[in-house]
Amino acid sequence: MPNKDFKIWFRRQPGPVTLGLVLVLVISTLFLFLTKYRLAEQLVFWHDWTARPWTLFTYPLVSTALDGAYMLIGFLSCLYVLNWMGTELELDLGRARFGAFLAAMIALPALFLWMAGAMQHYSIEAYGPWLPTAGLAMAWAARNPSASIRVWGVVPITAPFLMVCIAVGVAASAFIGIPNGNPVVALFGCFHLAVAWAFATNRLPFQYSTEGVQQNRTVRAKTERLSGGRGQVQYDDAYYDEVRRREKERAEQERLRKLLEGPFKDDL
Repeated sequence: MPNKDFKIWFRRQPGPVTLGLVLVLVISTLFLFLTKYRLAEQLVFWHDWTARPWTLFTYPLVSTALDGAYMLIGFLSCLYVLNWMGTELELDLGRARFGAFLAAMIALPALFLWMAGAMQHYSIEAYGPWLPTAGLAMAWAARNPSASIRVWGVVPITAPFLMVCIAVGVAASAFIGIPNGNPVVALFGCFHLAVAWAFATNRLPFQYSTEGVQQNRTVRAKTERLSGGRGQVQYDDAYYDEVRRREKERAEQERLRKLLEGPFKDDL
């Protein structure tokens, strides 16, 4: 059956949570455009969000990407980064932990902006997938500090510089998005980036682990190249040394496990 085949195909994808989000964003954008954004007000995050608490998680579904060429290019670029870096994070963290982290990256920026608006007496609204995607990109860069990317295969950007660009871009967007600008709102707009960085580097003030699970190394290797040859992720020798070290540790643990299980299996 086609439906069953699709479910099997979907579950075999390297990042099903990320892929599902990308598909939902595309479908919601098309739906809202075709219906002339009639339901957009019920999905956008507003300063009075407590009357519509679901908007804390639905605001990324609202996008005006189809209203202009530049907005469409920006939206497609956002989806591209989301699919690429989100998939790598999902492979590293596992589906459950990544899903929880993704939910936090959706809710936290809206809450931080709402708090800033309440403090500064501004009416805050948030929509589109850019803030959550920025949080995922920050976490990816923090987990891959030795990586570098080439934007469109031309401009090389290291992970630390990428983090700076993300923070500056989000702060500028939050500043410009408020009439006459407001530095407090711009600052609060970046707080979720700090949370993403702290989470990815195990610096949050409670016990947890972001140690990679690497569900599929072959697929992970494939995601290191951007589609169409527009760019390439590059890692230095330190990164590959760390990968080889972890592989040796896992191989040794597996050897010891089999060695210990051997006598017990013979008794069964």
